[in-house]
Amino acid sequence: MNKILPLITFGILYCLPGFSQNKIGLSGGVQSTTASYKVRDKKQSTEGKVGAQFAISMKVPFDNQLFFAPTISYNLRGFKVQLTDSAVIPGYNVVNNDLTFHTINIAPLFQIDLSKEPSHLFVRFGPGVDVVVKGKEDLIFKDGKTESRQMKFGSEYYSPITTNAILQFGYESQGGFFIFGHYDHGLGSVNNNDFGPDAKHRALGLSLGFYFGRKNPNVFDTRALDAK
Repeated sequence: MNKILPLITFGILYCLPGFSQNKIGLSGGVQSTTASYKVRDKKQSTEGKVGAQFAISMKVPFDNQLFFAPTISYNLRGFKVQLTDSAVIPGYNVVNNDLTFHTINIAPLFQIDLSKEPSHLFVRFGPGVDVVVKGKEDLIFKDGKTESRQMKFGSEYYSPITTNAILQFGYESQGGFFIFGHYDHGLGSVNNNDFGPDAKHRALGLSLGFYFGRKNPNVFDTRALDAK
C-alpha cells in the first residue's frame, strides 16, 4: 500500500483543475554509485558499483522560469569497501564488504529553465530522503570465510532512512523528451550504530525521460488577465 500511495497522490494532483498546467515525467537511467566511508575518522578504500534509477516526477509552474519538481525514484545503489580499521558494523573481524541497497527516494526538487524557448537547458536541485526497501551485504572475514546476509536496520544497525542533496543538469525538448545528468551527495550515514562507520552515499548518473501533458509549460493562459 505504501508503494501505491505516491502514485495515487501524483494522479490526484494532476487531475485537479488547479493543476492543469502540470506535467508528469517518467525517466530512467544508469548511475555509478559509491560512498564516503570512514571508521573513527580514518578513510577506508571504496570501489564503486553500477546502479540504476527509475523516477516519476512533476513539473509545476511556480514563478516565471522557476518550477516545483517533486520526484519519487527507485534507486539501486551500492559500493565495496576494504576495511583496514574494524568496527562493530559490519563486524570487527570483517576485512571486505560488498553492499547493495534498494531505495525509494522522495525529493521535493526545484527546477529552473535556463531559457523561455520550448527546447531549453534546465537545472534541478533540492534535498532528498532515501528510504531503504531492502539491503544485502557480502562479507569477507579475516580468516578467509565469506557470508552473504540481509542487512539489519535499527538504532544499533543500518539506518533505514538517510538524507541527500541532489543536483541535476539537463535538456528538455519541445516534444517532451528530456535528458539529464545527476549527482547525489549523501548527508546522512547508512550506519546507525554510534560505534560503527560513517558511510555516506555518492552517485553520479545519466537518465532519459519523457513528459506527459502540455507540450510547452512555459506558455501560460493569460486571457483572463488580458480581459481585465
